Amino acid sequence: MNKRRLKVLKMTRIFQFFTQTRFLSPSEVSYFISEYVSGNDVPINTLVSRSDIPMIYWQSIERLKEIINED
Repeated sequence: MNKRRLKVLKMTRIFQFFTQTRFLSPSEVSYFISEYVSGNDVPINTLVSRSDIPMIYWQSIERLKEIINED
């Protein structure tokens, strides 16, 4: 299985928090994940680099960064 697909399993759990609190819509999350799986890191890197994300999401953003940067 593609390594990125395995990472998506971890990301999906984190993204649930974003959708449950309505910070991101399910379609936005789907976009981030599909782009990431296809090899386009720009959208998800843009998300985790945003400076306007409320502090409540800081820990989740840090975890996403860790997953993205895993080898």
